[in-house]
Amino acid sequence: MELTIQDAQTEVMAMSLDPARFRSSTDDAINIERIPVSKIAKFRNAKYTCSYYDYLNSRISESPTLSRYFRVITFNRILKYGSFPLPDIIKDMLRMGEEEMRCPVEIEFAVNMDVEPGQLQVFNLLQIRPIIRNEESAKLDWSKVDTSGAIVFSESALGVGLMRDIRRVVYMKFDAFSSLKTQAIADELFEINKRMLQDSQEYVLVGTGRWGSSDPNLGVPVKWAHISQARVIVESALPNFNIESSQGTHFFQNVTSLGVGYLSLNPSAGDGVLDVEQLDGQKAIFDGEYLRCVEFDKPLYIYVDGQSKKGIVKVQE
Repeated sequence: MELTIQDAQTEVMAMSLDPARFRSSTDDAINIERIPVSKIAKFRNAKYTCSYYDYLNSRISESPTLSRYFRVITFNRILKYGSFPLPDIIKDMLRMGEEEMRCPVEIEFAVNMDVEPGQLQVFNLLQIRPIIRNEESAKLDWSKVDTSGAIVFSESALGVGLMRDIRRVVYMKFDAFSSLKTQAIADELFEINKRMLQDSQEYVLVGTGRWGSSDPNLGVPVKWAHISQARVIVESALPNFNIESSQGTHFFQNVTSLGVGYLSLNPSAGDGVLDVEQLDGQKAIFDGEYLRCVEFDKPLYIYVDGQSKKGIVKVQE
């Protein structure tokens, strides 16, 4: 109960359907409104998403008599009480997609619950993609992998196997990081990425917070143009800046579907390894205000094993 309340979603992202309010922009989040959960009661579909915290009885309930209480986003009316058969539909779509594409698939969908009385709600399949496995993505026997001396080691990873011919690492200067400077960090990274593109070089990107966050207070608000040459993206928590990782967000679903490896870690809590001293000991080919880029003499050993949820970046012997 305590964790449910503590980690409760505090806002909802929504898009106005009024054409007059639509703005054209390269920023794909410009038309998104952020609405506090406490103010979503006016929307008809809120009843399908909200539960209420009954603090007098220490329980979470869907009873409308508790609507004056603290709202918690749970989707219980759909997932627990079956007001719409979403789990069964998703299972069927994944099964049919795998049968037709001859491989596991991922889907994106939307459900229109806001229909006239007596009409059925509508499930819309927006996108279906194969989950690609390359020839080097077989599960690795980690008992035979020496993780000592790793630059990065994570046990929370998404990825597709061995990454070859990468010698460069771009990483944040953590002592210069501030959540108030995330836009400036994004601007600096954009210039670095342009250089990488000109040099036809790929790199490992290491930072803190959520890469690609639309909220600058949660991380660096990068778009694809900022990181197009990154093959591995690392999110490392700091003792005073520990943000929930990006796994599951639309941004990272798209990035990982393009074969980019992703690792999250929290070294100060004993979760994973990030050896900044090893990076600081390398000669920099770019040394900015917030970011530093180093190049190793030989390609790094990089393996991101999404099946075991482990990933490593290490100097080859």
